[in-house]
Amino acid sequence: NLGTEQASKELMEVVEGRISVNPHPRSVAVYKLIRPARENPSVYRPVFMSLIENSAENPQVRMAAITALTYCYPSTADLQKLAIRSWFEPSEQVSTYIYSTLKTLSQLPSSVSEFDGLKNKAEITLPLCKPSTAGYQTSRNLQVVHFIESLRTAVSQKLQWTSSEESFYPRSIFTSTQVMGLASNADTLETSFYMQGAEYVLDKLYEMYSDFKNQGKGPQPEVTLNKSEIKQKMSKLNIRDEKKETPEAHFTLKMLGLQKLYSFDEEYVREIVNRITAELPKYQSELEKGMDFEHMKLMDLVGSEYAYPTESG
Repeated sequence: NLGTEQASKELMEVVEGRISVNPHPRSVAVYKLIRPARENPSVYRPVFMSLIENSAENPQVRMAAITALTYCYPSTADLQKLAIRSWFEPSEQVSTYIYSTLKTLSQLPSSVSEFDGLKNKAEITLPLCKPSTAGYQTSRNLQVVHFIESLRTAVSQKLQWTSSEESFYPRSIFTSTQVMGLASNADTLETSFYMQGAEYVLDKLYEMYSDFKNQGKGPQPEVTLNKSEIKQKMSKLNIRDEKKETPEAHFTLKMLGLQKLYSFDEEYVREIVNRITAELPKYQSELEKGMDFEHMKLMDLVGSEYAYPTESG
């Protein structure tokens, strides 16, 4: 997001679901609205609050709105609404995300004056929030800030872990490191990982491993018979397989002014599985002996350009 009014309007259309109803791009659009929300908090604060209070909205979008709300200079009343809502929230993911957000804000160091106002409001509001003792399977919003006295610099580290009730695996993981000095701030590292359909990929890997393990042993009539009997019984009971999400993953890395996106979808996964299944027997002997690979990459991380007038123009 460039922070311009035109870019913000386009992002608002994505958030409203006019372009896509998929929760992932909509939640990303909410995160991208943080930059203009810092400049005009009174404009975007009601937008984020309406997303949070809408129980019919996707939890992933609502948790993104909770994160964005903390950058809009929320009042004590706004944070109290979040805390009280955690007791009546139908989504456990959103409830634990609210608690972890208020708790991590209340634990910010008092040595960094930039967080004093938000820290004091969170300390007042936290006793009203529903405590959460859940672990890996619930969403979390964490922030740790260390102040280096000798350098007069604060190092902020953030972790946003969002999960879903449909899958054991996390839906998205966001980490960032920011160095805040007296003169300027620097975003040294930022990573974002989104994943869905992990169960489908694991099932395909199990099938591929089973086929590779039983290769050369000939057909197994007992296994085939058991599978057919199971299908017949499920058909009689009108039991259908649960519809699984299509596998999809996106990984974004930002470091030292560079940005790289790694992405794959269902077609890419199917292509890899088919290629491995077809070519693995050819290279089985070479894999047992070992294979050597070479990889070289050049990066120009530091550079400078100068322009100045001369006599020739």
